[in-house]
Amino acid sequence: MGFIIENREQNSYPSQLQRFLGNGYVVADFGKSDATLLAKGHHPYVKEPEYQETKRFAKNSKQLLITLGQYFAGALFLFKTFVGR
Repeated sequence: MGFIIENREQNSYPSQLQRFLGNGYVVADFGKSDATLLAKGHHPYVKEPEYQETKRFAKNSKQLLITLGQYFAGALFLFKTFVGR
């Protein structure tokens, strides 16, 4: 879980991805623990402030990568699949 890793500023997935991609990209993390994409679910993401931040960020972005449930879906596999490294 990203929220419990040691030295999160350096070791979190978004931080590692930013280092990998370099200064030509901006990596942001708008995650919300225990939120769901289901509008009528137990904790809808669309009702969280992070959702509005995500929309503002996406509006000004040329490229956007969204990972859902990355802690359970294998983020490294997704990254290698889409980036090819």
